[in-house]
Amino acid sequence: AYFSPEFGVTAALPQYSGGLGILAGDHLKAASDLGVPLIGVGLLYRHGYFRQTLSREGWQQEHYPVLDPNELPLDLVREADGTPARVVLALPGGRSLHACIWLARVGRVPLLLLDSDVEENAPGERDVTDRLYGGGSDHRLLQEMLLGIGGVRAVRTWCRLTGTPEPEVFHTNEGHAGFLGLERIRELIPTGIDFEAALEVVRAGTVFTTHTPVPAGIDRFDRGLVARHFGDEGELPGVPVEKILPLGTETYPGGEPELFNMAVMGLRLAQRANGVSTLHGAVSREMFSGLWPGFDPAEVPITSVTNGVHAPTWVAPEVFRLGAGQVGEGRAHQVLAGGPVADEASAQTGTPRRWDAVTGIGDQEIWDLRRDLRGQLVTEVRRRLYASWRRRGAGTAELGWIDGVLDPDILTIGFARRVPSYKRLTLMLRDRDRL
Repeated sequence: AYFSPEFGVTAALPQYSGGLGILAGDHLKAASDLGVPLIGVGLLYRHGYFRQTLSREGWQQEHYPVLDPNELPLDLVREADGTPARVVLALPGGRSLHACIWLARVGRVPLLLLDSDVEENAPGERDVTDRLYGGGSDHRLLQEMLLGIGGVRAVRTWCRLTGTPEPEVFHTNEGHAGFLGLERIRELIPTGIDFEAALEVVRAGTVFTTHTPVPAGIDRFDRGLVARHFGDEGELPGVPVEKILPLGTETYPGGEPELFNMAVMGLRLAQRANGVSTLHGAVSREMFSGLWPGFDPAEVPITSVTNGVHAPTWVAPEVFRLGAGQVGEGRAHQVLAGGPVADEASAQTGTPRRWDAVTGIGDQEIWDLRRDLRGQLVTEVRRRLYASWRRRGAGTAELGWIDGVLDPDILTIGFARRVPSYKRLTLMLRDRDRL
């Protein structure tokens, strides 16, 4: 089971903001192509992530669209009697958080999305899944409890209703879903084993991927806030709060013991942990080395798996056609999907030589195609820029300059990402000599 707070599957399902979601969506697509048994788990945000526009003065303005699940490529998961399946979490003060489960089919992979906008909830609880990365600490904590704890319960419901085998491994994509480990511990305690034994069982089937190389990008909650939501007055009865809190405590030098760190809990609950590039793995080992006192940073058990992409999603159709003309359409599809490509050379070496045949494509053909694609990009940028200025009140006569924006024959380096401070937007510009 693959848990993530966002999934970038398609623009028709706007439940993502950036790289974390795109990676998660590509994982599901690749798993479908390769026949890997996987269940995706996330939240359904009724307002998604904000859409950005600019005022005439150049100030950013955010707009949150209202999304109707019935108009999205989703199906409501229902019990055998036709009633909507529900997940319920206990909250302090005798309150409850209810959520229905929506199903998105990503090829052969089911993606389960929990939605708190249901009639059983009070107004505050209905808004838990209102928007991605919004709200204060209490709001974010409820989102992450629903994703982690509710997500495990949604998986159990899905497997019960469909006969799908129960997952043996749970992967939390960043710390947002870290509470899934606590829910699995709660499931085990009634079988007669103690907390420590249950923790070891859960760790054996948990993988944690950290994405953030700076502390500011990690969710941290006040320990008192976390304590109020667990135990006899809240969720996970039978799991002692005094056992839960140390899992997220920053016990390393420079840590803040009064805070509950979701990434720290994710690492303590996982048997395997990884960063998302070789360099990021090294940074993460240094960053979290305090959790393994007595070990040098190089010995910290955080590995790295370099992010990839789902090639059929991101390779331009024109590029595919060029390659297919050289190697054949069937083989080109195999190459994009990452499947085995059998040929005489690979039979001799035991290694599929997926890309060798494309070396026969002429340099001029590749250059001409790249220029055509750059031209398409420039045309699209100009179209969007024109539309943006028109929305800001500019007249057509004022916008002739847009026809000269960018040039497909000049090297242009661009990047698009969210701009919170921890993203270090100008990092790539700090070494002028390397540029």
